This record gives sequence, C-alpha cells and structure tokens, in this order.
Amino acid sequence: MRWPSTEDENALLESLRAGSPLVAHDIITTYLPVLVDYLQQKNPRLDDHLLHTAAEDALLNFLCRPASFDPQRGCFRKFLCMAAQADLKNLLRKERRVRRAISLESVAEPSVARNDPPDRDVSWEHPRLKSEIDILNDEERTVLELMRDGVRSTSQCAEKLGLLHLDEQEQTMEVKRLKDRVKRRLSRAMVQCT
Repeated sequence: MRWPSTEDENALLESLRAGSPLVAHDIITTYLPVLVDYLQQKNPRLDDHLLHTAAEDALLNFLCRPASFDPQRGCFRKFLCMAAQADLKNLLRKERRVRRAISLESVAEPSVARNDPPDRDVSWEHPRLKSEIDILNDEERTVLELMRDGVRSTSQCAEKLGLLHLDEQEQTMEVKRLKDRVKRRLSRAMVQCT
C-alpha cells in the first residue's frame, strides 16, 4: 500500500480547508488502509481490530480538529502516524483497565443470551449505566438495541441504521465504528459501576 503523493495530499488538505463536503470521505478512504498497514508493521503482535480502531480514531480526531495538524512541524503522513500510534497506546491503556474491571463480551451481549455466568453483577438498570444509555444518540441507541438482541450481521445493522446507500466496505466500517463507540462508552460506565 502506498501513501498518497505530496500533490494528492496537498489537494485533499486544501479541499478540507475550503470546506468541501466530500473531502472527509476521501481522506478516510485514502489514508485508512495505509495507516492501518503502518500500524500493523509497527505493532505486528497486536490485534488488527485494535489497530483499525486506532487508525480510525486518528483520522476522525483530525477531521474534527483539522487545525491540530501544523504543516510547519512536519508532513501530514508523519502527523497521522504519530497520532495513530498515540491513539493505539491510549486504547491499550483503556483496554487493560476495562479488562481488569469487566469483559467487553458482557457489554456486547447480555450473559443470559450466552448462557454463561456474567463477569460482574451489573444490571442494565444500574443508575450509572442507565445515565450513559440515556445520553446515547439515536444511532448509538439503535446499535445498543441490536447488540442486546444479539444481532451480529453487518447487513442487518446497516439496514436498521439506514446505511444501505453505502457500499459494503463503507457499511462494515461505519457499523464497526458505531459498535466500538457504544462498547467503549458502556465499558467506561460499567467500570464506574463496580
């Protein structure tokens, strides 16, 4: 996989500065594969899902705050690599904390549905967990309902979320991103419950 040329990179960044409505999609589709590839080469023993999440987080954080990239301090490629590696370290720290507190599997699917004992006795009615669920946006709430119902099919999730206009790869990325966000938020809430 190849990083975009300097000319392509400058064109994308200029489009972003100009406020082009499609440039965020272009930046993600251009940089996500090469950024994941970079993280895989740098961290060969880590789970691909975690590397993908770190790359997504780096890109989404940049798109939310484009001014965080200062071209005077280096090229965009190095900026993204440093940001993704930092996000990966943060994810690893969070994962260690969560693993000590509660398994993510019990968030993704109620233990009753799996017929195995729960890691912790935390009810969906716990005030801290309920307050986190109450502030979920509509998409996140839909994802949580699907996860609680045991729906794992990307196509079913994409249909329920109204993502069928996207191609299959984009549907997969968007569903994964939303599921990960919900899992992280509920995991943090559950850590505080215990």
